[in-house]
Amino acid sequence: MNESSDQTWTVEIKEDDLPLLAEVAIEAMQLIDREDTNAKDLDRLICSDPALAARVLRIANSPLFAGSVPANSVNQAVVRMGMIQLRQIVLLGALDQVFDPRKPHPNAMWNHAICVAVTSQWLADRLGVARPEEAFLGGLLHDVGKLVIYHQISDVYGALIDQAAAEGKRFHQHEDGKILPCTHAPVGAVVGLKWGLAPDLIEVMQFHHEIEGEGDLPIEAEPLVAVVSVANLLTHQLGLGIENPQEMDALASRPGQIIGLDAETIEEAVEVLPALINEQRAAFS
Repeated sequence: MNESSDQTWTVEIKEDDLPLLAEVAIEAMQLIDREDTNAKDLDRLICSDPALAARVLRIANSPLFAGSVPANSVNQAVVRMGMIQLRQIVLLGALDQVFDPRKPHPNAMWNHAICVAVTSQWLADRLGVARPEEAFLGGLLHDVGKLVIYHQISDVYGALIDQAAAEGKRFHQHEDGKILPCTHAPVGAVVGLKWGLAPDLIEVMQFHHEIEGEGDLPIEAEPLVAVVSVANLLTHQLGLGIENPQEMDALASRPGQIIGLDAETIEEAVEVLPALINEQRAAFS
């Protein structure tokens, strides 16, 4: 990157610039949240988008969700897995279209999202501080704002990502003050609002870095935000991200203290998470 270290870039993001989540996926997640929804309604809706239906089936039969008998239809997947897992799968299938695996930086963002999602789910289940399925979704969505900024100034933003990695810097600190008027976290929150996501998930997207600081934040879902923040730190700490592991200390972090992270959990994570993440990442490639 040849620009001076104090150079800044102003990014103007209009509503049309925000990534679109498949309309059927949004409707499906809203339908899943209703108490009177049945499997036939969901099957009919998801199958109205053949591409989404195909991805839902592929993910439903992946190692993370597969049962002893493969699901050969969306209806079978709904009946076998239930609403909670289906919500995860629909979002996974929809996000498959948002990230572009043909480009190195978006592909790296997608891989990181999977790592943080699996780690968030594992931590939430292990420590009992948040619903594992919500933690998975929060981890999956936490960095969507990066994708929006990348699409606006791909060469500049990609160079910033590479520079931060080369210099061993935390990326959210590296972009702060360089990308104006704001960094990826508040941009991600705007995306969450456009997609009609639950307020808890939008808080994850906006505050997953800020919760590391000491100031008070207007967070209702603090345990969920803290779990995803710790998962983000921990994946990098274990060498499963692109940021410098030496800059990460999940155990001593403020979100780590919020969720009661201890040395025993860290030791177990070191043993369990790399293989678990690699297994699941292959299913979403």
